[in-house]
Amino acid sequence: MLGFKIFAFIVACIAVVAAVPAPTHKHKDCRRKHFWWGRKDRCLPYGVIPVIVAPPPRHHCGRWYWDSGFGYCVPPQPDWYDPQCPAGWTWDDRAISCIPAVPAPIIPSPVVGYGPGQCGPSYFWWGTKACCLLSGGPSILPLPPNGWLCPGNWYWHGDGYCAPRTIGYGQIAPVCTVGYTWDETLFYCKRKGTSPSSSKAK
Repeated sequence: MLGFKIFAFIVACIAVVAAVPAPTHKHKDCRRKHFWWGRKDRCLPYGVIPVIVAPPPRHHCGRWYWDSGFGYCVPPQPDWYDPQCPAGWTWDDRAISCIPAVPAPIIPSPVVGYGPGQCGPSYFWWGTKACCLLSGGPSILPLPPNGWLCPGNWYWHGDGYCAPRTIGYGQIAPVCTVGYTWDETLFYCKRKGTSPSSSKAK
């Protein structure tokens, strides 16, 4: 008789356990099958997306979903802490959604710049002539021969051409004074209408 009572008690316990609904992470006023999302202090449906709504442009929810009522992404389960943004997207805490990741800027190699190990202090590397130049140019600027001129912020170099005084001026097209034009081969300003052969020093 005692054994029968124990068996009946165990069966009753099993029946009670079976009647208890699956946990729904209830908190405060959340309804059944809802859970409390502490991040925004509100209840969300547990495990079931009510209506699939595409996020607006430049927004992505990863494995979360877009809630049009709230206007941001929300998780379908309380333990899905990471929305897992797809490649090319990054999470934005203010927008509460994935947004396009800003690509790293591509910095082109400068035509004129400091050559590693090639120039000393106060010098810069001029790639056009593959040489080091004194930043700012010499204190006494030599005059170009034969009536030639150098553009503004350029000076006459001892090797027989005009050179920039700073890195930046070596990266832009030289501008000669009125009546002169830049010779891209010989690197100086010559009078307009003068051929290189007739203007070379004798």
